[in-house]
Amino acid sequence: MGNFAIFSDIKRIVRGARLEEESVKTIFGDVKLDLTKAPLQAGDHDMHLLTLFGDIKVRIPEHIGLSINARTLFSDFEVETRSSGLDEKPGTNWQSENFAQASVRLYLSVEGLFGDIDVVRIPVDPVPALPQEPTGYEGQTRRLPQE
Repeated sequence: MGNFAIFSDIKRIVRGARLEEESVKTIFGDVKLDLTKAPLQAGDHDMHLLTLFGDIKVRIPEHIGLSINARTLFSDFEVETRSSGLDEKPGTNWQSENFAQASVRLYLSVEGLFGDIDVVRIPVDPVPALPQEPTGYEGQTRRLPQE
């Protein structure tokens, strides 16, 4: 996925099971991404977000291990964990406490110029991570009657 917008906003519910070199870029627009609606495959995932003169808000399930590398200029970077009520402004880098042992890990690279970056960790019932290898169908098959 690669999304780019000028003078408009991007609002997406991410439903893909794999995030590899995903990127979202805006100029004079806001980005809102929600990763709480679908399970990700077990393993490491990468996402890059960039905004110039706009805000970024990302919702991520708390059970996902999260490592953030943020580069900002005239911007605020904030991580909110809903279950504990913690609200942090870590500066440039941040890593969740569960990162090392999480079966699903997200490396989030965020760049902002004249905008706010908000990462909100949402408590959701952990959906089992999808296996890394696709599984086969093991049921019975039968022919449909010909008309």
